[in-house]
Amino acid sequence: MKRTVVAILALMMALALCSGALASTVVVTGDANARSNPSLNGYKLGVVTQGSWLTYRNVYSVDDRGVMWYGIIFDGEEAWISSRYSYVIYDDEEDDAYDDYPVVYVHRDSHVRDEPGLYGDSLTVARAGSVLRADGESRWDDRGVEWYYVCCNGYWGWISSRYTSAAG
Repeated sequence: MKRTVVAILALMMALALCSGALASTVVVTGDANARSNPSLNGYKLGVVTQGSWLTYRNVYSVDDRGVMWYGIIFDGEEAWISSRYSYVIYDDEEDDAYDDYPVVYVHRDSHVRDEPGLYGDSLTVARAGSVLRADGESRWDDRGVEWYYVCCNGYWGWISSRYTSAAG
């Protein structure tokens, strides 16, 4: 019984870390609208300028186009911003390390797989416009394609460099 409880707690901590429970800041990569709902139909609350840092509310949503939206605080109010113009950074990093924080930008919907290569089982799909947390590790498959190790939708797995780019 004790082992089961310990195992469950360890799993919950791992999932929380992977899912972004420690996330605290959204960095804006291009001028974007802060909206009342996580969609283009949400009321426009104002424009957030490129380079802004916003408080992340630790919530996200995916709209009917497959674009991820981050819950933020904008002018003291709860709002939403598209992942196409922003990404999340984590408070478990030092402030001066943010420039080196490894992320992967997703340019086209891509499978995240349990091993690097087309034969790995698909764990989830990363949507175009997403910015994924990475650990900096990469591998090459038998075709010579590089794969990055990332966290997406609560899963750690491998994503192809064919439709993504690494930064940080």
